[in-house]
Formats: sequence, C-alpha cells, structure tokens
Amino acid sequence: MSRSHPLLALIYDPIMWMAERRAFGRFRGELLSELHGDVLEIGAGTGRNFGYYPRDANVFALEPDPAMYARAQKRIPPGKPAVLLELAGDERMRSLPAQSFDAIVFALVLCSIDEPDKTLDEARRLLRPGGKLVLFEHVRSHGALGVWQDRLQPMWGRISGGCRLNRETRAMVENAGFNAFALHNEKIAGGIVRDVLVGFAEPT
Repeated sequence: MSRSHPLLALIYDPIMWMAERRAFGRFRGELLSELHGDVLEIGAGTGRNFGYYPRDANVFALEPDPAMYARAQKRIPPGKPAVLLELAGDERMRSLPAQSFDAIVFALVLCSIDEPDKTLDEARRLLRPGGKLVLFEHVRSHGALGVWQDRLQPMWGRISGGCRLNRETRAMVENAGFNAFALHNEKIAGGIVRDVLVGFAEPT
C-alpha cells in the first residue's frame, strides 16, 4: 500500500461524499451487515466501513497511512461492534496465524496494493474453513473508458496514493485460488470510475 499524496484529501473527500450517497453506502451495507465472528479488514481508509458491521462482529482493521488512520480512529463506534485498528499495511498479514478469520474485507483497497497476488494468497491462508473474501473494488472498464483509464493511470497513481484505475480484480481473485461465483459488476454514475466489483468469494 502507498501513502497518500497531500492533494489526495482535496480530491478524495468530495468524490467519496458523492459516491457514498449515490451507491457506495448501499454496497457497504449489503456486504458488511452479513458478517459475523472474526473479521479482518485490509486498508480501512477513513473508517467508513466501521458503522456497517453487525454488533457481533469482531473487527481487526489495518491502515498504513497515518493521516487515514487518524481519521479512521474517530469513526470507531463506541462499544460494539468491536473494532481494533492498527497502523499497519497488508504486510502485517504474514504475522497472523493461519485460519484466524471468518471473513476478510477488501473495500476500495486492492487497487493500491503493490503486490495484490501475494496479499490475496495471505488472505486465503488466513481464512477459516467456510470463510469468505468480501470485495467492493473499482475495476477497469471495457471499451473507450478502459482505454482512457490506461492513459490516465500514470498521473492518477501519483496523486492518489498509488491507486490503479485499470486493475482486473476478478482475474486476480480467481488466480489466487478463490471461487468468484458470488462476485458481480455494478455500474456507478459519472467520473473516470464507472465499474465496481461487489460480492463474496470463497477459497476453492
């Protein structure tokens, strides 16, 4: 994961406010309200997911960016759901015991992980039997928009904390040994990001 550029907050906040109202809040609610037991969240960002977890979910969340981490701390709900937030990135996964979690959440973060294949391999190791991967990620679009995402990627990555507009996330998940049958694409309105991958995947 990359640390955010100082300009990111100026761009990120208004975009996220609009996206949350249009669709992102709905996606978070649909995915996270079904989770119970021990949950690992990779890349908590500003903590927008925290309020959607059920009361019986024990959440261990990782966030490597100090500015994002400070904002996420303020969104930890009092009492339950229990959220333990740590200033660390996906590399922290390697120190955790195998089969420790019932669910692992990636929400708008796989785009910024430098070696997503290794992170997904670790996620597979950490899931308990019957556990699931939970994904809400923007992905490369088809057609002309996808071409523009490819062209804009070098500039976008420099100002957005290493975010990749054009990742083929479904293929990465399947190549890491997950069954993506419960993953589907959704369209969102406007902007350079139009397609998101939403749903669940299970180890094969």
